[in-house]
Amino acid sequence: MLRTLAATAFLSQASALASAASSPTADAQWGHYFSLWANDATASPQAVERFYASRVNYYGREMTNADVYRDKLYLMRLWPIRAYNVAPGTVVTSCSEDNSRCQVTLVLNFLSENPARGIGVQGETTVSLALVRENGEMKIERENGVPLVRSSCRLTGPNWRVSSNWRCSAFHFPPLPIS
Repeated sequence: MLRTLAATAFLSQASALASAASSPTADAQWGHYFSLWANDATASPQAVERFYASRVNYYGREMTNADVYRDKLYLMRLWPIRAYNVAPGTVVTSCSEDNSRCQVTLVLNFLSENPARGIGVQGETTVSLALVRENGEMKIERENGVPLVRSSCRLTGPNWRVSSNWRCSAFHFPPLPIS
């Protein structure tokens, strides 16, 4: 709960991080935010409600924050082991003059595994967040991203915690979405 509250405070201070380029502080703070979603104990309906606006454009679909939680819950069940890391130097934040709206883009490295199914994925994706002030707090109004590289993995040994027991395909570049 404390980690969730700390991240909520971070979103509220997002406009204070407005800059044209990445900084170690912004990288670390956004890295902390994404690590929350890699931790089932802090991913909750209340956390989604704190982070997301009441209506969200979530990867091209209009949703309520309850719908966003259901999607995140589905992904947590599909990929029970997750690691998300913000690529250093990739965070770019810009805010409106009155700090009521902010745009954040970054590159996220990910590793997701499902040991029970013997599968995993790893790669990099862009993440684009539009933040808006709602009831005095910064909330995510839009979340989108484009995969940059991706690799599928298969568990080949009994212990999923041993990295040598995973065999991954060569990275490939997913097709870009057609606009």
